[in-house]
Amino acid sequence: MGSKKLAEKYEAQDLTTEIKGLEFPAYEPRGNYGMGLSYATSERGACHMRAFTMYDEDPFDIEALAHSVVGGQNFNTIKWSMCFCDFWGTMKPEIMADLLTAGLGEEVNTEQLDQAGERIWNLTRLFNLKAGFTSGDDNLPQKIMNQPLEKGPHAGKVFKKEDFENAKAIYYKLRGWDEKGIPSRKKLAELSLDSL
Repeated sequence: MGSKKLAEKYEAQDLTTEIKGLEFPAYEPRGNYGMGLSYATSERGACHMRAFTMYDEDPFDIEALAHSVVGGQNFNTIKWSMCFCDFWGTMKPEIMADLLTAGLGEEVNTEQLDQAGERIWNLTRLFNLKAGFTSGDDNLPQKIMNQPLEKGPHAGKVFKKEDFENAKAIYYKLRGWDEKGIPSRKKLAELSLDSL
């Protein structure tokens, strides 16, 4: 059934921590706003594998974390497209570019890799929009925005709704999407996706 359906059945949505039907992993968004933004904007929900901001310098710097989330999502889509395992360790973009250059027989640089990752991320966004997802699905549970952490180094923290909405607006702008999370015609043309 999953926590989303269970919470709906018993009208207990304020207790659950899921996004798009996927429950949270171990990384708490009230202790790192980047993880919250990553979970909310992931195409499949609260997944820590899409972008991992736990090592960013300031866990509450919304602007820097939005950049980190976009970069992480772009990078990881390329990593998976090249069939690299997440548990293998960190793969540098320069090495990935060198491997593609060797495999394709033509020069591939890190900027091209980033654009390819961005293209893939936008394709998944278009797919989700077609499937009925909206910017309203790019959201955090009420518990994260209203209920402070009780213990630990970030006790008392919440990811306030206005801070989250600001982070999401910055993220959408970095992505070249409108305020509804829809990729702009300009962005799609830039990524050679304008026929979609």
